[in-house]
Amino acid sequence: MVTAIFFSWTNDASNRDGHLAPMNALTLLLVDDHALFREGLALQLSRLGDHTRILQARDNAQLDALIAEQSRIDLVLLDWSVPGLSSISLIHRLASLAAPVPVLVVSATENLADIADALDAGALGFVPKALEPQALMQAIELVLAGQLFLPTTLARELAAWRRSKRQPSLSQRQLEVLELLATGCSNQDIAERLGISAATVKSHVNTLFNLLNADNRTACVHCAREMGLL
Repeated sequence: MVTAIFFSWTNDASNRDGHLAPMNALTLLLVDDHALFREGLALQLSRLGDHTRILQARDNAQLDALIAEQSRIDLVLLDWSVPGLSSISLIHRLASLAAPVPVLVVSATENLADIADALDAGALGFVPKALEPQALMQAIELVLAGQLFLPTTLARELAAWRRSKRQPSLSQRQLEVLELLATGCSNQDIAERLGISAATVKSHVNTLFNLLNADNRTACVHCAREMGLL
């Protein structure tokens, strides 16, 4: 799993008129099966300077040809859902080249599972196509500097989604025991309130310790709160 530093975009990283400061010569590769979007994005990226080369691939065949013939590609801007193309495999492939190529995903999807897959595969950012152009330009700057980019809202949603995926599955009775643990009840108190034996409560508490990776009641309640179970 990638541990990412997330950045939101502001115009402060660019000139006050919203244009980026000039960069050295760059070769950017756009991978998207929609010609209209590619052309629009290429026009937007022309703001990076006269020395920027913008290559385009609509499918796997064009992509393979460009990778084979180019001695240098500084950044790939990848649509997540190109038919016939495995985005995860491509990210791995580009990372394994003699001169690894960073990938910035630019996609219409904001599906959290897709975003997690992209970052876990090694993409250095995920930019929704609905984002403003200035945000994309700043994302490119950050990625080219070796940093990671994800809009603040998506970063928060992704963090919450990852936490939810780590949550153990608790039975209704285990949740009831956990809630009473959080109030400071003893095993005997819990047994009396739930109408079960103290031995059964002890068994539930031990199971909760194992599921939440805790070695005492305080840690168990703390972990449960961190996971959103309480």
